Amino acid sequence: MVPEITVTEEDLKKNAFSESKLQEAADLYNEYGCLLIRNVYTKEFINALKDSYIKQYEKYFTEREHMDALTVGDKRYMITVKLSTPFNTPKIYANPFFYDLMVGLLGDECILQGLGSVTSLPGSEEQHWHHDHPPLFYDIHIDPHLPSYAITVIIPLIDLNEQTGTTAMMLRSHRYPRGGHPKAGAEIIYPEVPVGSVLLFDYNIRHSGQANKSDQIRPILYNSYSRPWFRDHRNFQKQNSLIADRKELKKVPEEFLHLFNFASSK
Repeated sequence: MVPEITVTEEDLKKNAFSESKLQEAADLYNEYGCLLIRNVYTKEFINALKDSYIKQYEKYFTEREHMDALTVGDKRYMITVKLSTPFNTPKIYANPFFYDLMVGLLGDECILQGLGSVTSLPGSEEQHWHHDHPPLFYDIHIDPHLPSYAITVIIPLIDLNEQTGTTAMMLRSHRYPRGGHPKAGAEIIYPEVPVGSVLLFDYNIRHSGQANKSDQIRPILYNSYSRPWFRDHRNFQKQNSLIADRKELKKVPEEFLHLFNFASSK
């Protein structure tokens, strides 16, 4: 079972979920550690993003080491996306159909930990099962039922399916104690994520990017939200996690400026 919720015509008219639907989304997320939200964007909007992304970042679509991109598996690269046209819009970093949920799960002062992309080249192999970050504390036991401290939102630029590959999730594994081997007997899902939908998952959930069996690149955008005290020290030793210069920050509505408190201006 893929935990999911759908943006309806009524939701679109209000540009927000109702309180009851927002609570339903939070409950699903808290139970399973991930959530598919359908119909967040139009296909036209995503296709325009894809065209711009490919034009701006095509130098990374080769099988080699890059000085400012992290290799995160076979033929798979994590690239920071600069806050600039067409990515500098609240539709991406503060979309009400997932941002309101981020505020509810992470608090009013949540920030953008990172804004970037992961591109898998044709023929890339399946990733190993992993968490996105080590435990907050290695030396003491932490209750796995504590609230989330960081959440990733994936915005696919092409359909994620069996051919192009998706991100497999081990349901409820964000609640497992670290250090064990929860894969045995765990419920694993392979959510198909069509263009226009988004996939949320907890920093503590075990997951695995699947092989790209198609003949096209598989680019996904991601927003990583976190509580303001958290810093991702594992994934961003090589490149900045969030790049936004002063000119671009002036375009950000004041109510969302706090999201970029720790952005680099490089």
